[in-house]
Amino acid sequence: NKLSTKNKYDIVANVGGLYHVSDPERILEKSYSIARHYLIVQSVVSLANKRLDYFEEPAPGWDWGCRYNPASFDRMIRSKGYKIVDYHFNELKGNSRPEDRGSVYYLIEK
Repeated sequence: NKLSTKNKYDIVANVGGLYHVSDPERILEKSYSIARHYLIVQSVVSLANKRLDYFEEPAPGWDWGCRYNPASFDRMIRSKGYKIVDYHFNELKGNSRPEDRGSVYYLIEK
């Protein structure tokens, strides 16, 4: 609620934050609203669940945050109608739990 939408920025980078909150869509929408040209998004995603509608809050094994999987995160972000310029997924092999092992990246143009 404290993110002001009065100021605008050429590029907004929302990296590593969405999976720490219980309502990531609200934060994503606010981030998009203050971006003039580009929004960069990164989030950890679960590799333990394949459901297209997967969203878990709090994150599995934690008492805070949330998790999507790669497909459900993609579905959520595309439902916003954003112009996705680039997308990338990678596996965070250093993370032992499959719930914390995926990572998605989006470059969104306004």
